[in-house]
Amino acid sequence: MPKRTSQKVPENALIVRTYDEFFHEVDAFGHGERNLLIVVGPAGTAKSTAVKRRLKDARVIEGGATPYRLYMELYENRDQTVVLDDADKVFQDKKGIFLLKLLTQTEKVKTLQWNSNTAEIRSGELEAEFTTTTRTLIVANSWPDSDPDIAAIESRGHLLYFAPSFREMHRYAKEFVDDQEIYEFIGTNLPYFECLDLRLYFKAGEIKATGVRTGNADGWKQ
Repeated sequence: MPKRTSQKVPENALIVRTYDEFFHEVDAFGHGERNLLIVVGPAGTAKSTAVKRRLKDARVIEGGATPYRLYMELYENRDQTVVLDDADKVFQDKKGIFLLKLLTQTEKVKTLQWNSNTAEIRSGELEAEFTTTTRTLIVANSWPDSDPDIAAIESRGHLLYFAPSFREMHRYAKEFVDDQEIYEFIGTNLPYFECLDLRLYFKAGEIKATGVRTGNADGWKQ
């Protein structure tokens, strides 16, 4: 979750501090003005949730998928806009990086391939090579920009580092927090937080519902 201590910011990233700026970039992607958008930043800022809400027609592929499962998903959803959510794991596998290099080519039509003769490929259920016009939005908590293959992917798109302040996160939370007492309590104590996760607002509501509460700078505890 976001902390007051600094996190490594990708060298070539555009730093985005407000939700309005963030939404502007996601909407630009949604309107077809970006072939590849990479969103990196601390956990707990609702990056993934915001992207899914604004790109309702996109196919969301969770980052826990293996490279082969990702290839199958891309085949099944070819030509559809894709969101790779929590994609950090994909970048830890050379096959995943190779696949993303093919997927994020700047050409409108990309050719993807899988070089292992798997059971699905042997049976004809899955093609070993196919073309797609898929555009990709990647959401991750970190970005390994020291890897030249990752740098090649980065060069094909727009890299954002989304790092809203606690005050900006609190302002955004007003859109979905119904309990004014909880909202005001967290807002009053923002200067004392070492970290902030937007899920805290929901957890505080659950704790309050038990009828037992104590408040401190780290949140609400039973």
